[in-house]
Amino acid sequence: AINPSGQQMAGSQALVAFQNSSGAMRVFTSSVASTSISTLSESALSFGVSNLNGSFVNGEMTIFATLTLSSGMTTVNQVWQVGPVSGDNPQSHATGSNAANMRSVGTLNLVDGTTSSGGGTSSKIRRQNVSDSIFKFFFSK
Repeated sequence: AINPSGQQMAGSQALVAFQNSSGAMRVFTSSVASTSISTLSESALSFGVSNLNGSFVNGEMTIFATLTLSSGMTTVNQVWQVGPVSGDNPQSHATGSNAANMRSVGTLNLVDGTTSSGGGTSSKIRRQNVSDSIFKFFFSK
């Protein structure tokens, strides 16, 4: 997810993906208003999203999308989460202070390719992709 207002899930503009009960990929967008919700519902984001799809190969889920961000958005707050699915609906994840999901935040500089994680570490994005333990971004010019 990208959060225009900070490094937390509340206010995030999320790309959501999971395998449904029939094994097919389900990919959609969800504007996360608060953390008091029990399931993510499909809704429009505050920026354009096109070409949205996903894959699950060799135990790795990847979401593909084209995002249309405003020209002034050069650094974005990113949030990534993992949670359970019940009845083909993504459910709330653990939120305790030691929960890994609560530390899954960082920033991504779209101009110079640097990233930082919630732990404050920084790294340089390789020209074609950057990966963390859960997600990958692919850029083209």
